[in-house]
Amino acid sequence: MAEEGDETTLVADGAYISVDNINEAAEHGIQLVGTAMTGKETPDLTADFEIDEETKTVTCPNGKTADRVTYYEKTDSWNISFHKETTCKDCPFAATGRCPMKNHKRVRSGTISQKKIQRAHLQRTMKSEEAIANYRFRNGVEAIPNQLRRNQKIDTLPFRG
Repeated sequence: MAEEGDETTLVADGAYISVDNINEAAEHGIQLVGTAMTGKETPDLTADFEIDEETKTVTCPNGKTADRVTYYEKTDSWNISFHKETTCKDCPFAATGRCPMKNHKRVRSGTISQKKIQRAHLQRTMKSEEAIANYRFRNGVEAIPNQLRRNQKIDTLPFRG
């Protein structure tokens, strides 16, 4: 299908939804949509962080660049920190407590990665109207085997061989 330029949507259970699976499906012209995601929820504001791997900088949703950035190749993640007195001073996200970075005495710091950003984007899109319509479609499809089992007793049909 991907060779012909066709694109299809595959609605799957939450256990199949991960950033890696979605990227792999996209390479083959498949939009993978899930009804839920397993694991801990990523803070919504994480989706607005930007990582520039060439200049080795990380920018927060408020548009401020991290004061200290350390890249860990083994985990493919970035440890970042922002000075509270200078960088985070007038930040509306830090003032309201929506900032996903941990609050320390002099800095706000945390770990961020491309996968974490993509997961936050995915969680954000799962709340859209299109995603909700896909959930309803999947629920309708899953009801058919259930009805066949309960009403038609398909599990106990006699057969030979």
